[in-house]
Amino acid sequence: MADAGALDAAIAQYPTDVQTNMRRWIAGDVPFAPDPDTLARVILEGEPAALAHSFGADLPFGTGGRRGSVLYGPGGMNDTTVAATVQGFINHLGATEGSIVLANDSRRFSDFEGNFAYLGEHPLLGRSSRDFARLAAEIIAGNGLTVYMSDPDNPEATLTTPELSFAVPHIGALGGVNISASHNPPDHNGIKVFMAAGEQPIPPLDQAMIETMSAAADVRRMDFAEARSKGLILQIPSATDDAYMAQYERLFAESGLGPAGVPVVFTPLGGCADRTAYALLERLGFDVHMPADQVNDGSFSSIPLRAPNPEIPIATAPAQAFAEEHGADIVLSCDPDGDRVGADIRLGDGNWTRFDGNQLATILTYFLALDPKGPQRKGILIETLVTSRAIGRIAQLSGNQCVDNLLVGFKYIADVIKSIDATGRYGSVTGSAEDLIVATEESHGFTMLPTVLDKDGAPPVMLLAGLHGRLAESGETLLDYYVALLRHIGAHDCGGRSIVLKGASGNARRDSIMTALRDAPPTELGGQPVTGVADYWDETVFGPVLSDTDRASRNVVSFETPAFTVVVRPSGTEPKLKLYVLISGGDVQDGEPTDVVGALKATTAKATASVYRSLLTTLGVSVSDAALALPDLVDLDARVTFDTDVIPALSAALADGLASRADLDAMIRDKGAMLTPGSDPVPAVGDALAVLANDDAFAALRPLL
Repeated sequence: MADAGALDAAIAQYPTDVQTNMRRWIAGDVPFAPDPDTLARVILEGEPAALAHSFGADLPFGTGGRRGSVLYGPGGMNDTTVAATVQGFINHLGATEGSIVLANDSRRFSDFEGNFAYLGEHPLLGRSSRDFARLAAEIIAGNGLTVYMSDPDNPEATLTTPELSFAVPHIGALGGVNISASHNPPDHNGIKVFMAAGEQPIPPLDQAMIETMSAAADVRRMDFAEARSKGLILQIPSATDDAYMAQYERLFAESGLGPAGVPVVFTPLGGCADRTAYALLERLGFDVHMPADQVNDGSFSSIPLRAPNPEIPIATAPAQAFAEEHGADIVLSCDPDGDRVGADIRLGDGNWTRFDGNQLATILTYFLALDPKGPQRKGILIETLVTSRAIGRIAQLSGNQCVDNLLVGFKYIADVIKSIDATGRYGSVTGSAEDLIVATEESHGFTMLPTVLDKDGAPPVMLLAGLHGRLAESGETLLDYYVALLRHIGAHDCGGRSIVLKGASGNARRDSIMTALRDAPPTELGGQPVTGVADYWDETVFGPVLSDTDRASRNVVSFETPAFTVVVRPSGTEPKLKLYVLISGGDVQDGEPTDVVGALKATTAKATASVYRSLLTTLGVSVSDAALALPDLVDLDARVTFDTDVIPALSAALADGLASRADLDAMIRDKGAMLTPGSDPVPAVGDALAVLANDDAFAALRPLL
């Protein structure tokens, strides 16, 4: 054990609440606290600002449950956080019998960011989602409840988020627990809970649940092997798996599409959607191929920047190369827990183009509801307030009902479906849950059946594969299809950016931007006058705030301009601010599809970049065009460092005769390592270097790109 005096002195430098938490953890007064020696080293050798954050407050319960970095302390994902969440969930349910469904993805903590490099081997290193899930299973069983999970005796087994959502009501369970950080970096993990219909709780229920979790001091646990022997930990029934697949086979049959003979590539981006989206394509008879190194790899080693997110264009670059080897012109993808979908297609000139979440939502909604060659379904469309206005336009033209004003978070979509199922109504929309055509959000999320009350990447994957095949038969692409539908419904586009603010001060800086927007709303954004402001904290307009969690979900401000709508909101689980620019209406220009979409995207990108810069001014920060072109997973401080350190170093290197791509990449790896901790920064700087190369001062860079 460390010297008691030195440890006391180290703890004494922190605020009182941090000191209290540190002492509780070292004393073992929290469930499953690590050994005192490890904690002492963390406190003595760790970075003080980071420790003030990880020991300062509980890991927040946001739009996707609890999610964040794997760390020691109540502010990190660890055994203690998992134990308190699971025990608190069971206490909230108040049940002494019944079952819980348990899911986990493939991620494994490797400390790529080097937070604990000074420790060497330690208890959190190598801790996987499955490890956390086994702990959760022991706690559930310790409370006398039955656990259903995938292949209980397999330490590498997984279950996707949508499978969990389906399994809970299909089995008749009390609820579900999911261990996953979805598309987050590999050093993150998370836990979220599901209610009996397979949905996540919304305010104020989630607030009551959080309070129960915070008070969960007495954690009951049964050894995994003992629980197995007593029949308290069981395999999810094969009938549940079969029913999950069968519902989508029926939906595909009703679509009128078929498994055309063109090859398709699918990648789970290191996750576990091989068991859902990929398996479904195989069952439907598609000629589908999957990169073997991108399946169930919890370090995401084969994914550029270790960023397993369909929203990030570069994530599927290796899968595109794999597709070319197999003669495929489409790459479909899901994030690690299988609830989001991505799509890239290869055009006639050999170049690849990627569809963002709003474009995919528009394509699939149009196909299902308005396409003369599609099923032309009648019923209900659902979207959030930051999703493309194209959905509402399609509803109008197709004679369908639409809910289009929901807060961000798929749990709000699930609540609408539940409300319609229970009462036949949500607001002015009436009908049955069976009338659902599609529910979608801008972040590549869909559900198409009321039996899955969370996002599911499998049904959009199968429809996109089928539509791609149909179009290929006539020499067309999904891009041709998209431009044609825009000519029908009008020009719609959406821009989205994230301002990532890492470090202990990240949340405070994020919140200061929101405060500035409320206290002094801008009169101009993106070169357009602001004509209206909506603050979702305004109780006179949007009703009373029901709980702290409701207040967090309603931390949204939107601005109307003559040309577009801007929506700004903080992430519910990370020190990150998200902004959206929504353009709707207007004519679509003539020209080739790539030119049409390129021009539309250029207009949106210009407006989005301008809004981004406006938000940075509230922090007294500015960045160059090149730094702004770095991918959104690069945090703001790293962007500033790119301007102050990397660009001058590059300029000096060019002046000294830098003349090869290999030397350029070596310099970027040396000077730009902070851009993407634990991953090669070279793929991240491509767009930034292209911006610099347009400047005559960096003309020598052009031949190297």
